[in-house]
Amino acid sequence: MNRRGASGELQQLPVPREGWPPSQSALAAPPVLPPGSDLSGNSRPIWLRSILRHRWLILQVTLLGVAAGALLSIWARPLYKSTSAILVERAGGFSTRTWLALLKSRENSAQAAALVKERAGLSIPAQEIRQSLRPRIMRGEGGIEIVALHENPGRAMLIADAVADAFVQGRQTHLRQEMEKAAGYLARDLKEAREEFVEAEKALYKFEMAVSAGGSRWTPETARLTRLAESAAKIYSGALERVQQAKLDVLVQRERLTIGERASFPARPIRPRVGLNILCGGLEGLLLGLAWAFGLKSAKGRIKSAQEAAETVRAPLLAMIRKCKGATAHPLLLARHGSGGPAPSGKLAQMDSEVPAMQDFRTFASNVKMVFRAVDGGAPVLLLVSACRKEGRSSALLNLGAALAQSGKRTTLVEADLRNPALARALGLDQGAGLSDVLSGGCGLEEALWPTPTEGLTLLPAGGRAEDPVNLLDNGRIGKVLQELRQRAEIVLLDSPALDECGDALLIAGHCDGVLLVWEPAIASRQQVQQACQFLATAGVWPSGVVCNKLDTGWRNPAAYRYYYCYLPQTQRA
Repeated sequence: MNRRGASGELQQLPVPREGWPPSQSALAAPPVLPPGSDLSGNSRPIWLRSILRHRWLILQVTLLGVAAGALLSIWARPLYKSTSAILVERAGGFSTRTWLALLKSRENSAQAAALVKERAGLSIPAQEIRQSLRPRIMRGEGGIEIVALHENPGRAMLIADAVADAFVQGRQTHLRQEMEKAAGYLARDLKEAREEFVEAEKALYKFEMAVSAGGSRWTPETARLTRLAESAAKIYSGALERVQQAKLDVLVQRERLTIGERASFPARPIRPRVGLNILCGGLEGLLLGLAWAFGLKSAKGRIKSAQEAAETVRAPLLAMIRKCKGATAHPLLLARHGSGGPAPSGKLAQMDSEVPAMQDFRTFASNVKMVFRAVDGGAPVLLLVSACRKEGRSSALLNLGAALAQSGKRTTLVEADLRNPALARALGLDQGAGLSDVLSGGCGLEEALWPTPTEGLTLLPAGGRAEDPVNLLDNGRIGKVLQELRQRAEIVLLDSPALDECGDALLIAGHCDGVLLVWEPAIASRQQVQQACQFLATAGVWPSGVVCNKLDTGWRNPAAYRYYYCYLPQTQRA
């Protein structure tokens, strides 16, 4: 195998000798696992395993939460609560918000501060009193509860009592002033009505005396003065009625405010609540520990390097393929950039510099030729599988086949993905007779083989649409077809559906000499890769190698983007 040196020339890389290449039996034999377990041999649920694995971490974080709650309780300033109550028999039509606003008003707070200074000799600012108040309406009892919160228990009691007394005194003073003002208005109106009535009476009396002296009993002036006297009498009587009604209204609507409960000295603070803080701290620590544990599990659920992928699958790492921007539209890179047959080293170096992934596929082909040699029955048959869709399995198979053909190996590609065939479409070939027709007996193998633009590369397409691919692949003819292909080519590569879609690959794997698992870091997680290995283990096979596909430049892999050799996990090197 080669890599490019500083001068641009290809250099030979060493290959580890110990345990390499592995035997075919070592590659095909799956590890022995307990029934119902995963690759780690543990049958417990994943969430329970995560908790048990990180139990000490969860315990430590929980204890830290408890300690934080205890320290918060020690360092926090105590807060005391004292409560007084005002009973209101008549609210005078005020709303709840009005009562609360009056209690927390600046005037009432200033009056309460004056009472505190008068009673205890303490100077508490009115602003501090306002900030410590938490008044609320007593539902169903017709009163106001005044709650005072303060760091000093004595001051909390003084504030609660002073605010209640100041509010009662203030409301009484206000009502007295309103009554005096209303009484002044009514007395002035009554005085004016009385003066008008007296003047009318005097004028009428003088006129009557003059009439009596003259001998005339009735004149128009007499009628006018009589009406004036009657009008003055009515005004006076109306003013008297208003005065009496105002007195009744004051008696009916007058607020009756009394102190229902005096504030008591708080013996214990309401905050901090030591037990509650410790409990909340412990619960928060427990939740944080669980989140941390599951976060670690999620982080560990992603495979972070190609070597880790090989260790997870317990199979050698055969290739690391770099991502190519044009691979989606033109998956066959080698056929697009180079013609069939070997090319001069200078031409290869030029093509490799244009598309770095081409060198990765050539290294992949070299590793495959080294590991999978010809057997007694003919050419080796390799099946490419993937745990999930869109991991680039078909494009990897196409480029691997082209690289093998360009290296001089007669290669046959078999499109065993009968549900969603992609090889013929990628090569630009018409979908004619193929594997499904051969398995159903509709045509012979010779008629179904198609040449490709790359010399030495032959394709057996999927063929006509299969109604039941499972029965078609399980009718026993697939083994005969593969045996015949062994005699026609030097290496046979099979494509298959993703293992999370269906089990078609499991029906073919038993007829193959090796299974290569194609894995893309951005798609398949560790659990999905392990599940794919378990599916293969049910068919009695195990992945013979791992292919890391579509590696990005920012991918965390210390060996990425260097030319490399096959990596054999420690479990396979014995």
